[in-house]
Amino acid sequence: MILANSGDILPLPLNYTDKQYYVLRVTNILDSIDYEHSELEILSTGLTVGFKKYGFIPEKLNNQYIFKVFINERIYSTVTFVTDDFKDKVR
Repeated sequence: MILANSGDILPLPLNYTDKQYYVLRVTNILDSIDYEHSELEILSTGLTVGFKKYGFIPEKLNNQYIFKVFINERIYSTVTFVTDDFKDKVR
């Protein structure tokens, strides 16, 4: 299953409906940034805090669908990515 390979599918408790909804907590973290083709957002202190433009290493995205990336050797948790393969499957 595409979603299960990308993270944890968790029930989303809602008090105002009897319907069951779910949320995906993405745990698939890839070291896939191509820094030569990315543009980083760097503070005056030299700390990298984000990206202005993303570049990816295509081989690292093979058989991947939904993922997060690293920045400063930590998980860059503010952005979740989906691949073109995922987009094609859900269309």
